[in-house]
Amino acid sequence: MKRSNAMTITVAIVFVILCAPFVVLGAETGRVVDVTLRIDPRIYPNKAGEPPKTDPVFNRANLIAIQQFILRQGRTQTYCNMYNNNPFFPVGRYSFYLDPDPGGPHNHPQYNGNCDPEKSEFHTLVIRNMDWGIDQYRRIRFKEEHNIYVVVTWPVDELNVGQIRGRAEEAIKAILEEMKRIEEKL
Repeated sequence: MKRSNAMTITVAIVFVILCAPFVVLGAETGRVVDVTLRIDPRIYPNKAGEPPKTDPVFNRANLIAIQQFILRQGRTQTYCNMYNNNPFFPVGRYSFYLDPDPGGPHNHPQYNGNCDPEKSEFHTLVIRNMDWGIDQYRRIRFKEEHNIYVVVTWPVDELNVGQIRGRAEEAIKAILEEMKRIEEKL
C-alpha cells in the first residue's frame, strides 16, 4: 500500500470516529425549524375604492389589549431559561406569557432578563398549550403596526399554515373572552 493511500484511510477512519456522532445528531435535530408566519391584519375588499377592514382576531389592537391586561391583571412566572418572572396569565388549557423587547445600547434580547415593565415594553406574546404536545409554543410578535408574526418551532411534518394560524387564533379568542368576562364583573 502506498503511503498516500494509508494516509487517506487513516483520515477517513478518524473522520468517521470523530464526526459520525454529529452527523447522526444533526439528522435527528435537523427536523426542528423555527417557522414564521406573517399576518397582515388588514383585510382587503373585493371592490375597488373600499378601505381595508381589520381582521377581527389577529389585529394589533387586540394584542395590545391582551398585553395591557396581562401586565395589569396577571402575575409572574418563569417559563424559559432566557427570562425570569415573565408577566403571565392562565386561561383554561392555555398559559400566556409576555417576553420583553430587546433593549439597551446594543439592542440585546436579554437586556430585560428579569421582565421589569419599567425597563422595556413587551411586544411578544407567548402561548403555551400542553395539549399541543411537542409543538406546544406559539410566539406572536406585534411590534409593527401592519405585520403580526406567529413563530412556531416546527417539529413535525404534518403542521401547516392553517394549523399554525388556527391554534394561535383559538388561543387569542380564549383570552379575549376571559378578559371580557373579568371586565364585566368589575
